[in-house]
Amino acid sequence: MGAHHIPVVADVLLTDIKVNREDMIVLPGGGVGVQNLAASEPLIGLLKEHQSYKGLLAAICAGPTIPGKLGFYKDIKAICYPGCEGDLLGAVISREDVVVHRNFITSRGPGTSLAFAYKLLEMVKGAETAKKVSSGMLYNKVP
Repeated sequence: MGAHHIPVVADVLLTDIKVNREDMIVLPGGGVGVQNLAASEPLIGLLKEHQSYKGLLAAICAGPTIPGKLGFYKDIKAICYPGCEGDLLGAVISREDVVVHRNFITSRGPGTSLAFAYKLLEMVKGAETAKKVSSGMLYNKVP
């Protein structure tokens, strides 16, 4: 159940997922959801494995606190929901809406979710595709 009582039903178990080097893991935000994700040993194992080969890891809102508590952001520029910065251990805290540094993409929260989404699209499909899609959605601020 999401923070706003919207049910989310998985179509595959986390233990059945194999993340490849070229895949991007995206962590959502939300207080209770992030607490549940942070308590998931299979997820933490997956994140550590993915980080061992510097796979792309994106997180928004309180989501960056998960890799942050694991020490992934040491000397990395990152951002999260205001007030959660203490959990980004060793990070260089930014004030930007979306931050890309090395293999990490982080964003502040609900109000920055479109900028975050278009940055992810740009990283996966290229700047031209991100610009085309954002333009069609009447969003004129592609990061």
